[in-house]
Amino acid sequence: MHMYTIYHFLKTLEQLSDNLFLVVEASYAKWSLFLMSYNFYFQFDVQPPELHTSGKFGNR
Repeated sequence: MHMYTIYHFLKTLEQLSDNLFLVVEASYAKWSLFLMSYNFYFQFDVQPPELHTSGKFGNR
């Protein structure tokens, strides 16, 4: 009985870690996509408005 409990615990742990890995992998994919699109911005020197320190946005 005791061995079975340990085995069951390990199997549950294994499933949890699999799920965790999937979640981490998904969020990593989202982040890399975000960073790629950001690099895309800089490649063409199109700066998002909040990065401007002068011009029509004025010096804050």
